[in-house]
Amino acid sequence: MKITPVLAESYQSFREFIKCNELKLNHFAYISNESNLRGHVGVVLTIDSWWKNPNYNMEFLEFFNISVQSRRISSIKALRREVSID
Repeated sequence: MKITPVLAESYQSFREFIKCNELKLNHFAYISNESNLRGHVGVVLTIDSWWKNPNYNMEFLEFFNISVQSRRISSIKALRREVSID
């Protein structure tokens, strides 16, 4: 089973997103730091104001942006009950 990483402002925000959209928790992983995202290739969901998460420091944001620019990962902005592709 493929697990989709999710960037969120907090773990609580992540859980609310899963519940609101009636998703299965075991198909998604809350990313709390850069090491959780290293090695991942593919889609990453971003929720609401994910960049406000205090665990996402400048190194994490640089790593994330480089990964998106190099097309190693694709960032999809997920909203409550809908998804839009940036």
